[in-house]
Amino acid sequence: MSAQLLVGQDVITPPNSRPAPTTPAPTAPAAPPAFPHHRRRWLKPAIWSAWLLLPLAGLAYHVGAGEPHIQRDDANELVRAADAILARDTTVDPTTGSVLDRKGRQEAKAKMHTDAAGKLAAARAALPDRDSTLKLDLRLLETQHRIDAGEWLESQAVLQGLLGEYEASGRNASRIDEIRNDLGRISYYIAFAMRKEGAPEEDWRPESDIARQQFRHLAEVIGGEKLEEYKRDLETVIRFQRLTGDEVQDEDQPGNGSGKKMGKKGKQKYSKGKSQGEGDAREKIKSDAASAAQRGGKGS
Repeated sequence: MSAQLLVGQDVITPPNSRPAPTTPAPTAPAAPPAFPHHRRRWLKPAIWSAWLLLPLAGLAYHVGAGEPHIQRDDANELVRAADAILARDTTVDPTTGSVLDRKGRQEAKAKMHTDAAGKLAAARAALPDRDSTLKLDLRLLETQHRIDAGEWLESQAVLQGLLGEYEASGRNASRIDEIRNDLGRISYYIAFAMRKEGAPEEDWRPESDIARQQFRHLAEVIGGEKLEEYKRDLETVIRFQRLTGDEVQDEDQPGNGSGKKMGKKGKQKYSKGKSQGEGDAREKIKSDAASAAQRGGKGS
């Protein structure tokens, strides 16, 4: 009997008569697809973009966590520049190399202190706001150099402000004593100069009272190893306030804390009986302060 059955036009092979399935021949694994060229196009721009972003990373460091360190480095450079200025030789002309006379040396010293104060002011401005104590110390040092440069009136106002700031902070008592001493001396110099210029008592008396107040506080409250010096300064101011107008005109210079005059410089007589307004007297102080500060032993 035939193994094939005709059903209509189809030929059906019985299951037991079907041919054995064939196993396909093994094929090699397919190679990985090549990286499309259009996907490699972004690699080079990405590398260049990362390279160009490096300055931005530096900027982020500068304005972020690293900024205070950079600001302090800048301030340190300016402080070192101030130290270099203070090492100048003020006995010779830097241009010609010739030896300066007395007036020239005084002017050179005043300029040296002015330049150093400028560098210290720039250092203070460069510091981050968080360094408030260091900023305060730099302001004091700057002011002391301005005193040595003869900027008495401006420095007196700054010292009064610094005294309040240090006292409010409650830190560094030695700085407060230093400010009181500087404020007392500069106020005394101002009062002395005003009396020599013939200013009325209502003008010079408040200046000498500032000096008297500071030295009294130092002598009676602070004391310590400088007690005798503070006492002498207080006595000098009290003596000055008791002098008559004529006696003041016979004085060459204010006392230097030891109760003695600051050396004979040749008397400069001022017209007696001359009464100037406070503004006039203070303007005269400004014009003469630089040389007077040097004669007073400041900055020498």
